[in-house]
Amino acid sequence: MIPAQQHHQQQSTKNTAEQETISVIQEMSDRLETGLNEEALKAIVDLLKAGTHPDAVVAVVTSLAQKHTR
Repeated sequence: MIPAQQHHQQQSTKNTAEQETISVIQEMSDRLETGLNEEALKAIVDLLKAGTHPDAVVAVVTSLAQKHTR
């Protein structure tokens, strides 16, 4: 396999794994009735991947949810 094809295959596998992860997280979110949509969950995952402390993410999401329900 030439390097370009190998890179494409690796990227495709990575994208599929990320989609599966978001799907599982969305299902968990739905079961827990968090009200978070896929876009919000992807943003949370991106923050965590970037090294944001989980407690900070929870604090922001909780604060936003409280403001939304007022």
